[in-house]
Amino acid sequence: MNSILGIDRKLSTAIVLLNMGGPSDLESVRPFLVELFSDPELIDLPLILKPFQRFIANIIAKFRFKKTQSMYEQVGGGS
Repeated sequence: MNSILGIDRKLSTAIVLLNMGGPSDLESVRPFLVELFSDPELIDLPLILKPFQRFIANIIAKFRFKKTQSMYEQVGGGS
């Protein structure tokens, strides 16, 4: 129990599920990742880095591509 202003209340845990879309086939995985990580709503960079959002997205996609493509292959090759 947590007491705030003398009122006892239970601490809760919330789970939020989001659907961010997905690539339609295995060849679309890398471009999908670049678009995903280019979204400033997903990765909110400091103002000084905002002009480099797409460049940074490409770096992240490069490192995530093989593993992500493998996962899509396991579920049928696309979203």
